[in-house]
Amino acid sequence: LQISAELIPLVEDLDAQKVLAVQVVEEAKHVTALQRYLELLGGEIPPVNFFCKQVLEGVRATKSPAVKLLGMQLLVENLAHHLFLEIRSHVEEPVLRDLLRYIDQDEAKHVGLARNYLPRILARTGKLEIAKILGYSTFWGLCLLSAGYQLKGAAESLDIDVAKGFRRVTREHRKLVSNLGWFWRICTKVTLSDPFIEWLADTLYTRRDEPIRGSRAPATSARGDRA
Repeated sequence: LQISAELIPLVEDLDAQKVLAVQVVEEAKHVTALQRYLELLGGEIPPVNFFCKQVLEGVRATKSPAVKLLGMQLLVENLAHHLFLEIRSHVEEPVLRDLLRYIDQDEAKHVGLARNYLPRILARTGKLEIAKILGYSTFWGLCLLSAGYQLKGAAESLDIDVAKGFRRVTREHRKLVSNLGWFWRICTKVTLSDPFIEWLADTLYTRRDEPIRGSRAPATSARGDRA
């Protein structure tokens, strides 16, 4: 909510500002709806996961429009989109299912802003700023990997296949980043190859009662793999 509001004065495009203004309202609706749902159930809002908090605080702290847009709209919102889809497919409570469906529809729109507007910002971004984006993206990615590992038990209690979900969201993220331009396409081919994604999924998220297909990290290839 706060990050979405902070983005409005940082972008120059009027249409993007309008979309972000709507996003602020939608995020406020999401927070309010989930708060009321938990209150009606008599539940408490748990503290934010430590590693997720590092990502959110980092995105909020940066003053760079490119870094903030990539972190919020492409990384956080895309993860939220897939997370809500996954949870909704594993719960039967009708109110929660409807609530998650409405929220996810908004999250998908928020990812669309990055898909349509971020390439224009990156096209006029300098080399130093690009290096900063790569550094932040790497750190935030590691944080989210750690958060997923910590929350694996909670996910498995809902019978969610964390490894399968990780593969899906990572490949979708690779596709989104690849569409930002030729430089980003090369980066994803090198750092997010299919063998590397499989190794991470097996090493970090495969359930204890499932066999791990590989025990060694494959070498990343500059040629990459098809998305």
